[in-house]
Amino acid sequence: MSFHSLSELNPVSVLEKFTGSTLILPIVSIGNVPQLTVDLLIYNLPGVKLVGRLDSTWIYPFFAAPDYTEDANGTTDDTVNSPVSTCTGLEVYYCSQYNLTIIQQRSPIISGCSQRFYKDLLVPFVELCEFKNVVVLQSRDKGFREDKYAKNDFQLWTNDLAKNLAISLNIHDDSRIASMSKCEDISPCASYLFEELFSELAVAVKRTKSEESQQLSGSTDMARSTSNLFMLINSARTMELGDIQHQKSKRYERQ
Repeated sequence: MSFHSLSELNPVSVLEKFTGSTLILPIVSIGNVPQLTVDLLIYNLPGVKLVGRLDSTWIYPFFAAPDYTEDANGTTDDTVNSPVSTCTGLEVYYCSQYNLTIIQQRSPIISGCSQRFYKDLLVPFVELCEFKNVVVLQSRDKGFREDKYAKNDFQLWTNDLAKNLAISLNIHDDSRIASMSKCEDISPCASYLFEELFSELAVAVKRTKSEESQQLSGSTDMARSTSNLFMLINSARTMELGDIQHQKSKRYERQ
């Protein structure tokens, strides 16, 4: 996994800011709706800044002029955030006010490289930054939806059962939003991420924490054993000194 911060920023400091934030990840899909959604966030949320770029080895090369407009005087509209000089395939933005880390993916994954893109780039990035939440955005052809969801423009799924239940209870029958019970029904890509890759990551994190706990427990036991050993040695020495003193006293009595 390669993360390249802007030249004027310290990459370690940037990555530390991501810890505990919410990651927003758009999937390149029909109509580029996720990318347009991310653009709205980037240029409308307060204080969103480009902080770096991710390795673009597994996506099609992309390099373009900035995607903002200038007025007749050549100045940027004040209603948007500070513009960038160029657009690339995988950009990383950060919003300190809402503690959001936003990835903007402007180019699709090269055919046959999807697993490497997610396993070798995205999962290590998520693991390194320890995000609190990961939000995946994906658009689908409405023609492939089940009839009962035909009127719903938005479909939501979360792996938090409590939140999923709360969403379901708060959605009205005539709402444009539907709460889904299966992730694969709305996003096969998100299903692959959450149910396979991120679950493996969660297990690995739990295993690491368990090993660290065992090591700490082992260190504590070792310290206790060492302490007991010193106590035994001191006791042995005390007994030896006592014997010597007892033998000396006997000698004095005989004399």
